Amino acid sequence: MSLENTIGSIISNKVSQNGANENLVQALANLNNSVENAAKISEIPFVFLRTNGERIAVAGTAGDLIVVGPSCPAGFMGTIQDFNVTFGTAGGTVELVIVDSNNQVINFLVKAITANQNGSGATVLQDGQRLAVRLNTAGAGIIGVFCSGKIKRTNTIIPTVGEAASERVSF
Repeated sequence: MSLENTIGSIISNKVSQNGANENLVQALANLNNSVENAAKISEIPFVFLRTNGERIAVAGTAGDLIVVGPSCPAGFMGTIQDFNVTFGTAGGTVELVIVDSNNQVINFLVKAITANQNGSGATVLQDGQRLAVRLNTAGAGIIGVFCSGKIKRTNTIIPTVGEAASERVSF
């Protein structure tokens, strides 16, 4: 039972015990449901891709995924609002891509990054999709990434982000 339901139950029981009329009990139940529904559709800040404030050394061949973010939780849709990629290269380029749960590229967001790239946007990730940085051409360098935004519930059957995340196992 959620905290909202528990509090609503306690209030309803107290009001009923004190002889209040049914209209007040129903009004409190409706208010409780409204608060719970509003909480379900609120946007939640989310970090889609990051290197924890560190710049990491990378090397590889074209097509290698070098930084992969968490999946957009089941029952949620994500809107990426800030893109920040820093790539100091000794050769090669990287690109910011959207991948599915099997790490297959489904869309290219920014290609041929050889230095700093940042911006804002409203790129949308669906359930199970995630951001990644991959090598566009073979090479090596130092990379730092931070991409953030918000997620919003699209499926109100799943009650929390934690429960949504526990339903998906990602690698």
